[in-house]
Amino acid sequence: MIRARWQQLQFREQAALLLGGGIIALVLVWTLAWEPLQQSIAAERARVVEQQSLLLWLQSIEPDVERLRQAQTAVVADRGRSPIGIIDQSARYAGLAGALQRIEPSSSQQVRVVFEQVEFAQMMNWLVDLTASQPFRVEQLDAQRGARSGRVDAIVLLQTGPG
Repeated sequence: MIRARWQQLQFREQAALLLGGGIIALVLVWTLAWEPLQQSIAAERARVVEQQSLLLWLQSIEPDVERLRQAQTAVVADRGRSPIGIIDQSARYAGLAGALQRIEPSSSQQVRVVFEQVEFAQMMNWLVDLTASQPFRVEQLDAQRGARSGRVDAIVLLQTGPG
């Protein structure tokens, strides 16, 4: 019946129906297959970019994580040691031995650390590492400009125990 009806149509009508059917087929393929595929690809590309960004960030903080991991290990290893011993060892490890003049108790919970002609940035890095890895906090820092650029004479008052 459909074939008979098709045969009765003029050539122009057949061509118009074929063209219309082709356009409808293309629209269906586009809306049901191609467009969802393109959207999915775009979403996956965005996800890959996001994951790469996360990976770069994780790689950038890896040294900090490792330093904190080592600091946590140091805290466990330092339990039972005196605060003065911990401060002395960490200052020497940080390369401050030449500038370290005295470490003395100030009170039962405080330790005074005296430096002469210490490189300021190096001392500050040591303080950041010490307070991040050990149960100390800086109560007072008194620094006077030294004779050489970037160097100071400093007295640091550290509070022992949790802050």
